[in-house]
Amino acid sequence: MEHWKPRNTDVLSALVGEYQFLHLLRGRVYDKLIDYLIEVGPAWADEESDFILPTIKGISAKLGEKHVSKWIPIIADDLITINLEKPELFKTKDTYSLYLLHTYENSDDTSISYHIWTDKHFHINERFYWHFAKVKMYYHLFFIEDIRHEYRNGIISTEITLNTGSQNDYRKFLLQRALFENKISLSEVYKLSEYTIDQMLREIYR
Repeated sequence: MEHWKPRNTDVLSALVGEYQFLHLLRGRVYDKLIDYLIEVGPAWADEESDFILPTIKGISAKLGEKHVSKWIPIIADDLITINLEKPELFKTKDTYSLYLLHTYENSDDTSISYHIWTDKHFHINERFYWHFAKVKMYYHLFFIEDIRHEYRNGIISTEITLNTGSQNDYRKFLLQRALFENKISLSEVYKLSEYTIDQMLREIYR
């Protein structure tokens, strides 16, 4: 899915799903749209509600603004930026663990990084449905590929890598074997693309 560009309709619905944090972006040119998304967010999130999000054209007419389509991807980028720079602003009641989600697609370099606060614990290979990922990616259903913890300056941080590909236990076995036998280095695993690593494994164990 190379060079795929997210549709504004997908980005809009993903933003409504984050309505509880959109107030952090107030004071900018798109305030009218922010206020509208915050207003309709609870009804959109309510599974028992029959609320249907209007079309972008409908929202533009309701707000009397012709720049709604232009604002949607800008709001998504601004929300991601403030999330990465000030994750503490996204902490909600009864959540105590901070995680940095990082996604990627095997067939592309498309990715998104985003902090979440939760009281849940995660495990490798679990499925992870993340609607907000559609602001940047084609997929929104992942599996947890890796979990890494870091302790620095008295704070423990955790990074979770989400992959859109299918789980491949045999590939994992070959990769672990190659690492153990020093035929592939850990730095190569983190620096090189999935495709390149796959080619290296095929050459080593053909």
